[in-house]
Amino acid sequence: MNAKKFSLTSGVSVLVIAFLVASFLQLPVLAQEGDQGGARNIINKVLTYLNTIAEAIGAFLIFVINRITGVKLSELTLPLGYLAEITLFLMAIEILEGAKKILWLVVMAGWGLIAIRIVMDVVEAAPAA
Repeated sequence: MNAKKFSLTSGVSVLVIAFLVASFLQLPVLAQEGDQGGARNIINKVLTYLNTIAEAIGAFLIFVINRITGVKLSELTLPLGYLAEITLFLMAIEILEGAKKILWLVVMAGWGLIAIRIVMDVVEAAPAA
């Protein structure tokens, strides 16, 4: 019997998917008065939803970074938010190995560039000795 064992990664994936589905079900709240139906409106709502989530996650990460380093990095809110969204997406959904490796490479490069930018801002903001 080849039973697949339950791992922490799959447990986190289930929780993230459940959160995203529950949040997505509240999507009509994002609609503005007078909106017309149609595919374009649905796409706009989905993109607005993803942007709102990215802003919230990015603001939280910026808050944590600001508390740790004392440096204001508000211009990195959206990049951090989008990278975190992609990271959560990768944790939630297992896709083909080749594509997953490429996506992880892009995500790791993104996190590396963000880390370099934060270090550069911290060094620049540090008082001269």
